[in-house]
Amino acid sequence: MKKLTLSILLALIASVASATLPKVLFYGNVIAGDIGDIVAPTEKVDETYMNGVMVTIECEGEVIREYANRSTGFYSVILDSGKKYMVTFSKDGFISKRFEINTEAVVPLEKKSFKMYTDVTLFEKPDKGDFSAYEKQPVAKCKYNNAKQRLDWDMDYARMAFNHFVKTAKNAEATASVAEE
Repeated sequence: MKKLTLSILLALIASVASATLPKVLFYGNVIAGDIGDIVAPTEKVDETYMNGVMVTIECEGEVIREYANRSTGFYSVILDSGKKYMVTFSKDGFISKRFEINTEAVVPLEKKSFKMYTDVTLFEKPDKGDFSAYEKQPVAKCKYNNAKQRLDWDMDYARMAFNHFVKTAKNAEATASVAEE
């Protein structure tokens, strides 16, 4: 009986170990934005894709990869399931953005990968205003939704982060206007 139980246990461990977790493809384009359009929205203008943007992938506080996106503005990151990542987009003279992608709860499925298309807009740093607190926090958070068997963005968090950005941008503009007078 002990041999049978041990055999079943070993078989179960082997099947779990051989089950591969899906990969997560996080990709899109980096776009140059105009912070003035956030403060005082106007009609949408043509998108300008940015190159030379550093894409930094961190896992458990350690940088595991860093590279510059393509000249076309395109970036892509392949993440393993079962971990929590921070992906940062930065370029000198621009306000950086961070994305938290939590793949810890992803379970083995028939799917070999999850795809997350996300365009990232970076804004030039204005002469006035302090965006350092904004740059330290993720602008969006994503985690696995087991009920839907997909990765979902936390839209409430994203709205809160965006509203914080708008408030900071408006304060920066107001400070600049007062300084000009």
